[in-house]
Amino acid sequence: MIVQQKRNYLWLILFIIVLSSNALIYHTSLYETLGINNAPQVVIGSLLDILIVAPLLLCLYLKKFNWKLAVALFAGASIFATIAIPSTLLAPYKFITNTGILVEAAIIAFEVLVIILFFTYLPKLIKQVRQNPSPLPFSFATAVKQRTKNPIIQMLSSELLVFYYAFASWKKQPMEGVSLHQNSSYVAFQVMMLHAIVLESLGFHWWLHSKAPILSIILLILNIYGFIFILADLQAMRLNRIQHDSKGFYMPFGLMKQAYIEYDKIDEIILDQEELQVKKRKDCVEFICRDFEEVFPQVILKMKEPQLVRFMYGMNKRYRFVAIKCDDPNTFIGKLQKEVN
Repeated sequence: MIVQQKRNYLWLILFIIVLSSNALIYHTSLYETLGINNAPQVVIGSLLDILIVAPLLLCLYLKKFNWKLAVALFAGASIFATIAIPSTLLAPYKFITNTGILVEAAIIAFEVLVIILFFTYLPKLIKQVRQNPSPLPFSFATAVKQRTKNPIIQMLSSELLVFYYAFASWKKQPMEGVSLHQNSSYVAFQVMMLHAIVLESLGFHWWLHSKAPILSIILLILNIYGFIFILADLQAMRLNRIQHDSKGFYMPFGLMKQAYIEYDKIDEIILDQEELQVKKRKDCVEFICRDFEEVFPQVILKMKEPQLVRFMYGMNKRYRFVAIKCDDPNTFIGKLQKEVN
């Protein structure tokens, strides 16, 4: 399993190397050293790398290939090629990248149409969410799923939650229930990440802008989004807590993952300290906040059947074990034992 994961990350590393090397070659001293002005073969090689090799590496990393993905990757690679390769060198091969850009424009037009349709029924969606007593990440995702299974809409709904928690949730009070983050260094970690993004943006991007202004702007936009996302995740973790109902309980973990666990689907409540402190199980999802020291779960739930866990952008995965560490374990475990028994 570990070897397989390493191979998987190898494709991602190669993908990054292929794109970055082909971009930097035209924005560093290698441009003059290699004599690219008189060597069109270099440009052809870059196009092959960007349009064919890089998409294939990404497909190997994602472990899937279909025509929709291939078209989207080719279109995205064409846009990247126009940014990475100077227009004077790319001019003889412009028809190749233009094809990809036209395909991307058609895809974007379709996505815009879908987004417009989404916003037409957004008011009804919000009304439905307000009537649902479950934590917002659950109720919003459920309302969207009931109306459409379009992956674009699911991704857009995740983005709406990000911007809601980052900008519009500061007057909200945390809901009643057991929290997951207060007795950990989660907030400190998130604040450190926010400071690191700000310092990196001020320092590195200032230097990079004089070398590769377009690349600098792209990285700056990604940094700004990263700052907003971390801030939103912090707010979502602070406001949403474990909530019980008659059938089970909601387990929210910021914006990153959520699960609804039914009591009658729990096969065993593991409380033995030796079992809790073993290395992470292969088929186990953790609802545990990071800390400056090694932490272990307070309880592990063995499910009768794999438990569905929902991640960002509508991605789902099932796990046999659920590891939990919360701020009031006695109350949570007591309630859990009572309901399961």
